[in-house]
Amino acid sequence: MVNSDRTAILWTVQSWGFAFITFLSFFPQMFHLEEIIFFTLLVLALGMAWVDERAIWIRTPIDLPLLLFIGWVLLSIPFAIDPAYSFGEWRKLVASVLVFYWVLLIMQNKSNKVIYLILLGTVVMGIVVQCSYALIDFVAQGGSWKHRVVRATAPVSGFQELTTYMVIAIPLLIVTIVVSRKRWQRLISYGAVGLALLAQVFTYTRAGWLGMLAQGIGFGIFTKRLAIRIVLFIGLAFACLGLFFTFQMGYHPGLFHPLTLNARLAVWELGVQEMLKQPIFGLGFGINTFEPWIEEIPPGGGRIHLHNTFLMVGVGSGWPALILFVWVLVEAVRSLLSQASKMTDPLRVGIMVGAALMVLGFTVRNLFDYMFKGSLAYLFWIILAVGLANCLKISKTAKSSSSSLRNN
Repeated sequence: MVNSDRTAILWTVQSWGFAFITFLSFFPQMFHLEEIIFFTLLVLALGMAWVDERAIWIRTPIDLPLLLFIGWVLLSIPFAIDPAYSFGEWRKLVASVLVFYWVLLIMQNKSNKVIYLILLGTVVMGIVVQCSYALIDFVAQGGSWKHRVVRATAPVSGFQELTTYMVIAIPLLIVTIVVSRKRWQRLISYGAVGLALLAQVFTYTRAGWLGMLAQGIGFGIFTKRLAIRIVLFIGLAFACLGLFFTFQMGYHPGLFHPLTLNARLAVWELGVQEMLKQPIFGLGFGINTFEPWIEEIPPGGGRIHLHNTFLMVGVGSGWPALILFVWVLVEAVRSLLSQASKMTDPLRVGIMVGAALMVLGFTVRNLFDYMFKGSLAYLFWIILAVGLANCLKISKTAKSSSSSLRNN
């Protein structure tokens, strides 16, 4: 009984560690501290699971494609241009995936509802602090709605990161509004959504807007409600008209400038050519492996990343890695929405649908930049793990075996 009480307390500590890691994920400059705390908590969680004789590896619907993807990237490293660099990038990938399984391990030993509420509350706090900083800094730097010379940025980071955080977090913020029962909770949630939307607008980043558009379309398709689709269509039409008239009035002249799009198209073409040359093992995993020279980059040309996570994977580790990576994302969304359609609890359904929309928006966002890194990757895997908690293949077995052990 003493050991059981001690481990129960330690699992509670793990859940608060989960909240702290999630909060730190909103601040990229804190990533090294986040790593240290995470690996400390992971080692403790594994030890506690071993002492309690509980499952250490929690199986999920995405295990097969995910483990094959990690394995193929490792297999491709000896064929890389710079094996040492690619191995270092592979280790970062493994670390972020371990976050996924660590969260699942916590959820096997703590009430799912508790973790759901901790996640939603932490996301709200993270967004409020991050967006407040971003908007205050935007005004202090002379930002304006008339031009995009100055853009809202994440703390000690950039506008690319901030817009990605908004794509990840906004679906969860909306879930918080839906499931909140008290007025003050809804008011705070509405405020967080308002701050997030303002921050998203003032990043002036088209890829982030496209990610949110994909989430809106995905939500309309999932709900199968005509009214929601009509509202989304009308909202999109007004947004497009607003942007058009803003451009016609002389504001934001760079918003529709094709310079960055042309540069991306040029580098994407070179990336596809490299994949055709090295289709099996690629050039080496990592964003810095392939940096071609592009003339269209101001001023006067220069080296540029692939600006596409999927091309980075395909060029780095070949077509098999790209196929497996896409399989992970597709299977995650399919499992979440399939399970959500069978459930009635608003909190569980909201978490699963929110996680699925997060994956969809994050996927679209990564078509235009490499954002599957650092704190952003940690936050992605945390939310996905919480969403997939209701899709676990052995969760019931693990819990029943734990019960029998305690009874004995």
